[in-house]
Amino acid sequence: MIACRDGSASVVLFNMGPRGWVPAPIAASEGDHRQVVAGDFNRDGHSDFVLASSTGVSVLRLGDGGGQFTTAGTIGEDGRDLDADGDLDLVEAAGEQSNRVYFNDGMGRFTHITLEDDSEDTYGVAIGDLNGDGLPDLVFANSGAPNVVMIAVSADSE
Repeated sequence: MIACRDGSASVVLFNMGPRGWVPAPIAASEGDHRQVVAGDFNRDGHSDFVLASSTGVSVLRLGDGGGQFTTAGTIGEDGRDLDADGDLDLVEAAGEQSNRVYFNDGMGRFTHITLEDDSEDTYGVAIGDLNGDGLPDLVFANSGAPNVVMIAVSADSE
């Protein structure tokens, strides 16, 4: 998938084997989308995706397994399993607002927390276990400001 900006439709690339990749515009996806995150957000075995927008409203699209994607709702005001419940969660690089973490309830519905970080112009997020404790840590790539690293802390150690 390719997130497109400046009013263009975002695109899904279908692998047609020896015929190569075939692009297909995503209906009603015109906007200013900077990133796309794919995963099975509602656990039905089909690929879904979230188009992250610079406007602060991201769109969740659920796949049917046949190449069609239905808008299931919006997230935020722009994955990984961050809360260890088996569902894919999201971290939002919120542009010039505070960044957010969205927790999935397993049915593609999300609740969020706003991170206590300065409102920076964040363009990228990386998730990984930076200190080897088994918890997902976050790194935010900022434009015009220092990058931010957030190390997860177990609720047991607080």
